[in-house]
Amino acid sequence: MALNENALTLLATLKEELNISGSGDDSQLERYINEASAFCATYCNRKFERATITDEKHTGRGGEKLVLERRPINSANVAAMTIKYNGTTVTATDNIEIHDADAGILYYSLGWYGMSNYLPGVASYFAARTERALWQITYDGGYVTPNQAASGGTYDGDTITLPADLEGACIRLAMFFWKRRNTNAALSTQTIGDASEGYAPIYSKALTELPGFPPEVVTVLNRYADVVI
Repeated sequence: MALNENALTLLATLKEELNISGSGDDSQLERYINEASAFCATYCNRKFERATITDEKHTGRGGEKLVLERRPINSANVAAMTIKYNGTTVTATDNIEIHDADAGILYYSLGWYGMSNYLPGVASYFAARTERALWQITYDGGYVTPNQAASGGTYDGDTITLPADLEGACIRLAMFFWKRRNTNAALSTQTIGDASEGYAPIYSKALTELPGFPPEVVTVLNRYADVVI
């Protein structure tokens, strides 16, 4: 088994932590890295690995700030991004700027206007939660992971930008899986399209209640978790 694109650490790093020198368990260890990385992403409700994001959809509610999903923003400036509204490229980008790259925030002085449905029979009021996702943003975002920066990786030779504590959480979780490999608390594997991602049973946070689960993993992940409303 190979490491998935979203893997947050390397096989060699995990083996060093476990003091494993042979290669007989490599496939199983890579599976645990993939499962740990997938759990981290799901727990935090966000993806961490760097990628070019195409036409990410957002609703506009009139506010001046818009938060992108893949953070941090790596695009050098707004001119390096493509911003569309209702399919038409916004050319007046002098009113839009990267407000906080680490937090993934774009600032638009005119406001990220939107479109909603009117309440039936009340033409002057919009119906709640009918905003349409008419904004589309194409940009470079996310952290360069050790796997991506490794030889042959997507960003071969680039500087690793993934926070060390986040990689550490993945390592501790993979070690936890390894130590429980002979118990009945088996992990599952779900296939989505062409990508196979391991995950804890039903991607439930109940995994954190298992005996021996490293509490520091949750402490770290809570720092990076997106709030689901």
